[in-house]
Amino acid sequence: MKPRLISKSFSDAVDVFERYDDQELSFTDAATIAEMRDHDIDTVLSFDDDFDGIVDRTDPADVAREHNS
Repeated sequence: MKPRLISKSFSDAVDVFERYDDQELSFTDAATIAEMRDHDIDTVLSFDDDFDGIVDRTDPADVAREHNS
């Protein structure tokens, strides 16, 4: 028997993946979005612009530029 948490996380990721099937979203990205929602995380730090329009994204290059200014 699979632990319930893993089953719920996987199921949530599948739901996100299917909901955004019109975008270039990988299953890994869908799982990340599902976990963000489950843990009330507002922003993802990622170079991957596939998140744009689905969740707020901060580009690490922008953070580096701000840090080095």
